[in-house]
Amino acid sequence: MKNRIYLVAWMLLLFSILPKQAIASTGVIGVAAGADHSCILKSDEAICFGDNAYGQAKSINGFKNARQIVSGFYHNCVIDDDGLWCWGRSDSGQTDVPAGLKEVKMISASGGHTCALDAVGVKCWGYNDSGQTKVPASLKDVKAISAGGDHTCALDAGGVKCWGRNTDGQTKVPASLKDVKAISAGMYHTCALDAGGVKCWGYNDSGQTKLPASLKDVKAISAGGDHTCALDTAGVKCWGRNTDGQTKVPASLKDVKAISAGMYHTCALDAGGVKCWGYNYSGQTNVPDLEIK
Repeated sequence: MKNRIYLVAWMLLLFSILPKQAIASTGVIGVAAGADHSCILKSDEAICFGDNAYGQAKSINGFKNARQIVSGFYHNCVIDDDGLWCWGRSDSGQTDVPAGLKEVKMISASGGHTCALDAVGVKCWGYNDSGQTKVPASLKDVKAISAGGDHTCALDAGGVKCWGRNTDGQTKVPASLKDVKAISAGMYHTCALDAGGVKCWGYNDSGQTKLPASLKDVKAISAGGDHTCALDTAGVKCWGRNTDGQTKVPASLKDVKAISAGMYHTCALDAGGVKCWGYNYSGQTNVPDLEIK
């Protein structure tokens, strides 16, 4: 990441960057990696851990049939039967859920803004220095959304559209995209999964947009700070910045169901449970020792 400040404590790396696993996969719906925290979602509870300076690592229970969790840099959001719930840092109003949302289908959170796709369309709120929350009026029949550092992307009937900060070409969508299935906006780069495979564009200081030649039949993608991960038929592959081991995928992963690339760490949900690896200064890869039944 540009202008990253390497603190002495970070360079000591006294915390292990080896994958941590301590939670059974039974009952886990999803996993989300933020800047310095991570969250695990069950149908009635979000279990979060790591840095809690803004309350972002506070575990929340009482959800009714929760079905999606996302983590921004310092906040989280969950969709359940009662609607949308967000908590954590809200200096730009990123956790202030707008009134009037109806039948929320999908959410995405990033640095200082949050977006939701509901029955009416896309709504974004929070930090808007680059127009990242100003949703284009031209969007129609939106299928997916993804909030990046200071930009946002949506997949609609016409293809992929991105808006907001474009200092590194992160909103300049390649014309070659066809039949896009998924999108993921990272800090300063963006990726899409289409009929031809994975394509990434934008900032590439660490090779985060340079795809491994070995990718085959990709099922999911996740763009993080300065790294990217994909789930294909062979398992999880990550590339880009690896200063903290965030792209060093544990060999023990089996039957992976979900992946999430955070700022400097990565998490995955597989048949054995949740595993996180990479930067661990705040305990964001120390998966809680909680049995799920």
